[in-house]
Parts: sequence; structure tokens; C-alpha cells
Amino acid sequence: MRLFVNSRLYERVKHAAQSSVGIHPCIFFTLLMLVCVSCQNQPENIAIENTPVVIETASAIIAGEPVVVIVRGEGDRAVDLVWRDGYATRRFVVEMRDGMGSTTFVETSTAGVATISADGVFTTLNVLAGAPIEPITPLVAPKTLVVGGDETSMGVVVPFDAFGNLVQNGTAITYTVRRPDETQARLPTTIQYGVGWRDIGSGWTAGETAVVAEVGTANSSSAAVREVPKAVRQIELADMDTTFRADGRTRISLQTEPLHDRFGNLLADGLIVEFVVLGEKSTSRLTGIVIGGVAETTLLAPTDPQKMRVTARIGDRMSAPLTLEFTQYVRPFAMTLQADETQNALIVASETLQNGAIVPDGSIGRILLVQDGRLVREISAETTQGRITETIYLSDPLDGTYTVFLTVGGQTAKAELEIR
Repeated sequence: MRLFVNSRLYERVKHAAQSSVGIHPCIFFTLLMLVCVSCQNQPENIAIENTPVVIETASAIIAGEPVVVIVRGEGDRAVDLVWRDGYATRRFVVEMRDGMGSTTFVETSTAGVATISADGVFTTLNVLAGAPIEPITPLVAPKTLVVGGDETSMGVVVPFDAFGNLVQNGTAITYTVRRPDETQARLPTTIQYGVGWRDIGSGWTAGETAVVAEVGTANSSSAAVREVPKAVRQIELADMDTTFRADGRTRISLQTEPLHDRFGNLLADGLIVEFVVLGEKSTSRLTGIVIGGVAETTLLAPTDPQKMRVTARIGDRMSAPLTLEFTQYVRPFAMTLQADETQNALIVASETLQNGAIVPDGSIGRILLVQDGRLVREISAETTQGRITETIYLSDPLDGTYTVFLTVGGQTAKAELEIR
């Protein structure tokens, strides 16, 4: 039979028996039975239960710091000591001498609660994350804000210590926000659940805003937020000459004045401005692109003398109209119309065009061909050495009355030819 007895009582009974002279064996056996706690049918030997130990250690350490664990108990014996943390379980043997033993744990890099146990007794140790280290990468979203103080972005950092542990809750963070106008603001916050976040409102100056986070002695890299202008405050057309020749070839640059929002920021490059050109016979819409705060487009002079009214528009903002006048600049001229029956074509030829000098090459003329009172062809032609010569090829045989109108620089000439 195997008896499991309280070791402390057993030692006291044994000591008393040895110190008593002539104690009867029955009396000693009776005293021993009084301290028995359980029995089983086992081979006849006695196993003595060790007294529970006491584990002593620090209540908290910083990750990576060694920690001394002291074990106290009775007697000289080896104690199995088990360390459990969120990463691993480790087993150590502590040799007790005169009721005490100790060991030093050096692998304490995992932050969290560690459990130290021996002989069914355990204690806990808080392993705290160390100081944050670089690099720290800030994240900012959204990355584009409209100026005016109404929109908000968010800066986020997740700092770690030297062992990759998330930094402790409550760790102070300061976001430094540097605006495009060189002003800066310092925005404090703290780490919560390993993350440090802070709202960052828009400013009043368009450009790139830099965001840097400071965690302890560690600084993050810089993240950028682009702050863009609000809608245009007003739009005006730039001053310019308003009188041109109706030559069909002159290219006229139409520009706006610098475009600003209500905070004085130039509008962003790439915005589209629509230029509406209202002529006496037609209306056209031209597109300009904002570059450097100014939008520009090109208008081709008409071939007929007339006035045109130009306005520029962005969204619901429209400029005051600007009136352009295109004047006649070619003196009256004569022209001829001949038939080339071998090529089934008509040949239009003007005399030399002048306006005090020969009209420059490349001036645009417009030719209208009418057959038996019906418009059959409209052609543009350029001057060469002061004249316009154009061959008009026809698909049908030459037959009928043909009338040609040639307009250049506001002057129109007419020629007729009858073929039967």
C-alpha cells in the first residue's frame, strides 16, 4: 500500500519518535496514521509530497530586460519552472539549496502577460513594450482636401519597439502639420490599441501639406496631403486688341485674367474653361486649359466682316462679354470661271488681291459653287502669290448654269458660266 502524507507532519512525528526513548512501535504507527491524507492499493512504499513553493519576481519589466525569478520552499531539491508568454513556452530547472533557488530569464522580448509556474503554483509578470523606434511610416487619407477648413483627413501611425511589439496604450504622439504658407500646427494624441490617429483639417492655402508624427524620441517620415483651391470666385477675360482683319487666317489668342478662389489661391492646373464665341452667323465653343492660373484658347478669324461676342465660363461662373470686330481688308477684285471638259472640272481664278499691298500667302478664301440655283460645293482655298486658283472636279458631266462666289477678306466676287 502507498501512503501520501503531509511531509511537514511526517517530519515532526519522525522527530518526536527519534527523540523519545523507548517509544512503542504501535504508538508511532498510530501517530503516523493520524496524518495520512489518502491511500491506494500500491506496492508498499511511502511517497512524500513536497511542500508547495513560493515564486517571487518583479511585477513588470520592459521587453528585452532580464528578470530574476526566486523560488522558495523546504528542503534541497530541483524545481521545474515553466515560463509561458504569447509566443512560446520555456522550461527551466531551479536547484533549491536551504529552501531557496533562483534563475534569470533573458528571453523577454514578447510584450504581454507572462505566466511563471512551478509545482502547481503560478504568478504573472507584465512584459511592457519598449520605446518606439524608427522607421515610423505615417499613413494619411484622403490625400486631397479642398481648402477652407471644412474637409478632414486622418493621419495614422503604428509604431513598434525594437522587438516588434506594438507600443503601449497611452503613449503620447504629436503630429506636426506644415502648411503651404509655411505655418505649422502641433496636434497631440495618444496610442490606443497600438494605433495613433488624429484628424487633420484643411487649411486656407492651396499646395502640399506635410504631416510628420513624433512618438517619444522617434520621428516618422513625412506624408503629404494635397490641398486644392475651391471654386473660382469670378472670371474675367484679359484685355486685348479687339479689331482684326477678316482674312480667315489670323489666329487670335483669347485669355482669362488669373483665376482665384475666394481665399486668393490660383485655380489648379488642368481645369477646363469654356469660351463661347457668338458670331453673326454661327456660335462656336472653344476649350481652354488652366495653366498657371490662366486659361487660353485660339480663335481663327472669319472670312466675312462681322462682330463676335466672346465670354468665358467655368461651371456657373461667366465672364462679362468681350466684343471683337473683324473688318474688310481686301479691295474689290475680279475673277474668272472656266470649264475644263477633258477633266470634267471648273477652274476658278481671281486676279491679284490687294489691300494696299499684295495679300499675304495663306489668306483664306471661301468658294461657293451653285449649279442651276442649287449649292453643290463649298470649298476653302488659300492665296498663293496674291491670287486664288482652284480646280473643282465634278462627278456629273458639265451641263447647266454655274455660278461661283469667292469671298476673301470681306470682299466677294462673282462669276457665271453656262454650258449646254
